[in-house]
Amino acid sequence: MTTDHYDPHGQALLDYFHGDTSATIRIHEYGKQKEVPLSLFFRGWDEFPSLERKAIEMCRGRVLDIGAGTGCHSLVLQERGLFVYAIDFLADCVEIMKKRGVKEAHCGNIHTFDAEPFDTLLCLMNGIAVVENEESAKLALEHRPGLRFIGLEAESVPRAVLTRRPNAR
Repeated sequence: MTTDHYDPHGQALLDYFHGDTSATIRIHEYGKQKEVPLSLFFRGWDEFPSLERKAIEMCRGRVLDIGAGTGCHSLVLQERGLFVYAIDFLADCVEIMKKRGVKEAHCGNIHTFDAEPFDTLLCLMNGIAVVENEESAKLALEHRPGLRFIGLEAESVPRAVLTRRPNAR
């Protein structure tokens, strides 16, 4: 998988991390363009919207944070005492995560990583890009036995949490 078209995103995140707090990115969403401040990717618990807080609260056991970006969700989960394995396909993001203190930050994606088992698969913000709806979530993760789809919410960015449940089928 080539990630060249994401290089500007990774570089902008690095610029912000290294002190250029004026750095922004332009995103295209639902046919419109908008500037997004990069501080969005460096938030903590107090800045998370209610859906992200709910997703964090649903996490249990060993957590795979898919498309972890700069690690803002992984860091909160680590602070809560959970084991988190964070993956992102951008090397710049993995570098940032490691420097921010994410203990297990790795370059990879849901289709190629090999570090099981996990009790929770967390996909927030753009981490859910591989999944468009509940059915595609099930298809994308069918090779992960024992995980049950818990929910997919949509605001401006889709989000999902998949977690093991007692007696999951």
